[in-house]
Amino acid sequence: MRRGTTTLTRLRLLVTAVSVATALLGMIGPSRALGADTLEANDAFIAEGEAASPAVAVGETSEPASSDSSAGLMEKAFEILEPFYFRWGPRWFDFDSTLDDRITPVSSDYSFDRRNVGIDLAVGYDFGPRFGVEAEIGGASLSPKPEEADAFLGGAMLLGVIPIARFGAHEFRLAGGLGMTMLYQKGPDFPERVYIGTAGQVGGRLRLQLQRHTRLSMGVDYTVQDTRWEILPGADDGDDEIRNVGGTAWIRGAFAGLEFCF
Repeated sequence: MRRGTTTLTRLRLLVTAVSVATALLGMIGPSRALGADTLEANDAFIAEGEAASPAVAVGETSEPASSDSSAGLMEKAFEILEPFYFRWGPRWFDFDSTLDDRITPVSSDYSFDRRNVGIDLAVGYDFGPRFGVEAEIGGASLSPKPEEADAFLGGAMLLGVIPIARFGAHEFRLAGGLGMTMLYQKGPDFPERVYIGTAGQVGGRLRLQLQRHTRLSMGVDYTVQDTRWEILPGADDGDDEIRNVGGTAWIRGAFAGLEFCF
């Protein structure tokens, strides 16, 4: 009897173990299938992402296309601006002029000789190593003579510039061109008036490279002015009087200025 009881107990334990094992296998099986499906879905998603986006090497970062276009525009802008330069500095000049009798009612033999220091400004563009253009303006207040109360000399020139010799980063250049000059006068015995004429200029200049974006430019030039018009301001209710006059002016000048470029 005891032996039968032991056998029955063993059978019950075996049935219980089989039942537990079956339950465990039923739980593990679906979870494994679910895990396989999830991995396959993840692999498909990653493959789609790699196909849609470009490959990036390790250590590199991907940049949007707009960044590349902005960099290209900036590079293009610097290529356009690089040949430009701006110059400013003092200008010394020796101004000698002999004018027609009709210009002044004060004297029938009116001439003047002035030496003064003014300011010189220029904007230039180098088309290449062999040619460039330059727009130059300058002016100075003249120390008045006894018969004057105030005087001013100014001018604007458009010049062609040709480098003829180079010394490393430095160069010597020839310049020449045409423009206009203006002389303003006012005295105690005559009203204010302005003389305007055409002018031609030739000269030479030395350009020294100081830094990448800074140069020193020094030069001498000679300008011949042909005085053509005298403008006499009218009264408050009158028109200005413009007369065609004759005369010649010779302007010997020199300048030294800093050039700034891109």
